[in-house]
Amino acid sequence: MEFGAIVCGVECVDGEIDINEMEDNRMETWYYEVVSIDGDYANLKRIDIELDDLKLVARALLPAEIMVGSKLKYELMQYEMME
Repeated sequence: MEFGAIVCGVECVDGEIDINEMEDNRMETWYYEVVSIDGDYANLKRIDIELDDLKLVARALLPAEIMVGSKLKYELMQYEMME
């Protein structure tokens, strides 16, 4: 019987993980602009690629000083202000 699982987006079969495949699955850096703030949430738009969708993010996850028009960098599951 074959046992499989997913670890960091890499398939693990019978407890073995292909390390080379894991190294190719790196975290990406994304860039956003704050387009609106509504109470405890902010709508972010990707500015590094052409995408019409907005991402709704709790303000508790964002830097306290954000305003409409602020530019943010998302990397390693954290948002930070761009200068």
